[in-house]
Amino acid sequence: TSPENLICAIGPSICKNCYEVSEDVAERFMAAYTEAETAQIVFSKGNGKYLLDLHKANYYNLVDSGVKPENIDVTNICTCCNSEWLFSHRASKGLRGNLAAVIMLPEL
Repeated sequence: TSPENLICAIGPSICKNCYEVSEDVAERFMAAYTEAETAQIVFSKGNGKYLLDLHKANYYNLVDSGVKPENIDVTNICTCCNSEWLFSHRASKGLRGNLAAVIMLPEL
C-alpha cells in the first residue's frame, strides 16, 4: 500500500524519562534524524548520558516514510513505568515477555 493510506499506532514502549543511553547511542540517533527531529528525540543529561524518546523517533520514522501525521496515534504508556502489567526489559532486569502487534487489510 502507499504510506499515505496507512493508519498507524505506536504502542507502549519505554518512555524518554526512563530510557537513558550512553553518548554513542545518542550520536547514532542524532545522525539518523534532522536537527529539528533530534531536538525532540535526544535530551542530554550531562556527563555523557542522554534520554531518548522512542515514541517520537518512531513517529518521525513513519512521517519521514510518507505516513500522514493525522493518521498516526501515539500512546503515552511507558512499559518501564507500568511493568506490573507490561513487560519491560529494564524494569525486570533482563527478564523477557511478549507484546503483540496487529496488521489488518480490509476486504475490498
